[in-house]
Amino acid sequence: MGSRSRERNSSHDGYRIATNSSQQSVPYALADDDLVSAGALLDAAGYPLVGGWRPSMGDKLSLQIYVAEAGEVSLDVGDTINTTWQRLGISASLLNQD
Repeated sequence: MGSRSRERNSSHDGYRIATNSSQQSVPYALADDDLVSAGALLDAAGYPLVGGWRPSMGDKLSLQIYVAEAGEVSLDVGDTINTTWQRLGISASLLNQD
C-alpha cells in the first residue's frame, strides 16, 4: 500500500484521505449508521469485501474492542460496536477489564 496523508478540506465536513498509489482522496466524515458509505470507504482504502469478510495481509481484517468497565451498559455499547464492525466485514472481538 502507498503512504497516506490527511488534509483538512474546508469544502467538506471532515477530512479527506489521499493515497500515493491512487492519487485519489475520499471524505471520511459519515452520518451515523451509514454502513453503505463506510463499506465504500473500506473498499476505496484497499479492503474490498471478499466472501463476507475484508482480507488484510492474507487473513481477515480484525479489531479488538476494549471495554474499560464491565458494567451492563459498557458491555451493551461494546457489543453494538462489535456487531457494527462485523456487519462491515471486519472480524471484531470484545475485550473487557476483569
